[in-house]
Amino acid sequence: MALTLKALRHAVGKELHECVTGMATSGTAYSLTDTALIDPDESSSRFDRSWVRLFSSFGLQSETRRVRQTDPDGSWTGYDPHSGTLTWSNAITTPVAAGDEYEVHTLLDPEDLDRLIDRGLSRCYYLDYVDLPIVGDQREYDLSSYTWLMRKEQVVEVFVLYGESGQQRQLPVEWFEVTEEEGTLTLLVRPYTLTGSYLRVQCLHPYGTGIWDEYGITCPLDWAIPAVLVEVYQFLRRHSPAQDTERYQAAQLEAAAEFSRKCYQYQPRVNRRIQHKDSPFGVDSSTVVR
Repeated sequence: MALTLKALRHAVGKELHECVTGMATSGTAYSLTDTALIDPDESSSRFDRSWVRLFSSFGLQSETRRVRQTDPDGSWTGYDPHSGTLTWSNAITTPVAAGDEYEVHTLLDPEDLDRLIDRGLSRCYYLDYVDLPIVGDQREYDLSSYTWLMRKEQVVEVFVLYGESGQQRQLPVEWFEVTEEEGTLTLLVRPYTLTGSYLRVQCLHPYGTGIWDEYGITCPLDWAIPAVLVEVYQFLRRHSPAQDTERYQAAQLEAAAEFSRKCYQYQPRVNRRIQHKDSPFGVDSSTVVR
């Protein structure tokens, strides 16, 4: 089952005990009411300055607002535990309607959390393949259009793919090298002229680049959560009062240890060829494989 950004944000938020999710029973441009939030024994300051992310039932668009801080004099309340209502100051574009989903985050702005999710998943990889049409006698192939290829170490192996559809075979190229110049990766190979054939490039693809897609990714949840928590606790260490730094540092170390265990379980183990840069297959040659 695919893991979406929304589902992972909820899972991480629940792990941090900072996220409440629900569905509005009614609302306006300045408030939402959910009967599930009714709790007369709860303090009206429970959600003071929390972030509310609101999802319209008409699409995937969302807006985020901060819950008002409850006035000590009782002039207004950001959260009314008797009616289950949350109130904010800046009107949203589309008033809340019954059935609209919402999230309440008490610790992190959900936009920051989304960014930390992307960063955490950028260290979780899966094997992927890029097929490049072979151009006769060409030695260099530009990889810049594959924006998720950011480091040359992500390229593991290169094959020549040939044959009819359904009966294709692949053989490792005799030599290859990936160079990086001004952030652009270029694949260097011995020139080939095999009509209708491809270079199949085996790569390590970070999961983070796909999390923004509405269809989600296939990263295991128990690997994704600690990957994100490492980033979250580091972020909190840098943006929290000094008295909380030690606590978040300990939590980050614990999350990092769990992430390492899951990397051992899920991270692809790839075999890399040892290639000398002065290999005779790498130098310019008039010999072309046909």
